[in-house]
Amino acid sequence: SCRASMRAEGAREGTRSRLMPRRSRSTHSTVSGASRPLVLIADADPDLREQVRTLLRSKCDVVTAEHGEAARAMCTAQLPDLVIADEALPGVDGRSLLRLLRADVRCRALPMILLSVRGDEDDLVEGLAAGADAYLGKPFGGRELVACVESQLRLAALRRQGELRLREFVDAAPAMLWVADRDNHATLLSR
Repeated sequence: SCRASMRAEGAREGTRSRLMPRRSRSTHSTVSGASRPLVLIADADPDLREQVRTLLRSKCDVVTAEHGEAARAMCTAQLPDLVIADEALPGVDGRSLLRLLRADVRCRALPMILLSVRGDEDDLVEGLAAGADAYLGKPFGGRELVACVESQLRLAALRRQGELRLREFVDAAPAMLWVADRDNHATLLSR
């Protein structure tokens, strides 16, 4: 089943520019609802990539990668709205890809669904602890995948709307004060 973990976005960074990084978005933005979201599917199995593309094509634009390094390059070249990655990708595996994306200021807020044939509770907990937004065990049902993708896209759009509201607030304020702890969690002091 799709099990999601919401992350606190934005407040991880210690400076204003790092607090609210201005993400260059492609035309695939779900904030305005005017265009279709872009979903990246990273899986070594071409049949699974095509199956997922078929399931999502009526709702999303889909690009695919067959290994982790290609997925990372695609994410940095054209920021997708969602990444779906198999944990067992060749080269850079799914969890390593997740760590690399979370370490990149341009990609850290990307929602990511991990897929795995090892769908036991320990794997689920480890995947979510690593920063995945959701975890699906293989084989998964088509409706389950679509529901999980739609949920993650909605949550991502809400996070971006919150970022925009905070950015507007910060831009309008004559001065902003906040403190950041050692883990870069920020506490806003200005009221």
